[in-house]
Amino acid sequence: MYLLLVHIPISRPRGIPSGTKDIKKGENYMRWQYNHLNTTSYLHPSKELRSMYNESRSRAETESILTHMKNHEVYDRKEYKGYFSLSQVLEEDLYGEEEDVLNWEILMDCYDVVLTRKGIAFREKEEEE
Repeated sequence: MYLLLVHIPISRPRGIPSGTKDIKKGENYMRWQYNHLNTTSYLHPSKELRSMYNESRSRAETESILTHMKNHEVYDRKEYKGYFSLSQVLEEDLYGEEEDVLNWEILMDCYDVVLTRKGIAFREKEEEE
């Protein structure tokens, strides 16, 4: 029994020069590999997408990785560890850390501050009748 392995490289789309130099055309410019992510029906491995993220040069390229993962329903899904980890990195890079400013008075009206063995905790106040 013989096993024949064939490597079929992804071809460069028409109209894209095959030179090794990329000409930067602003924030929305994407190299063909990243543009290809938006059109392929094939889900790229998480390791390959992480490598592409590490080599990305613009916000548009990073967003194309995120869109690719959303299209294949692996974005921010804990059951796919590699994709989930990359989702967290992409979200932090694109949108920053989300912070909520709390109103201290409202917080104190709703919660009691309690000291436990583990540290300070907030316990929801019981409703008064």
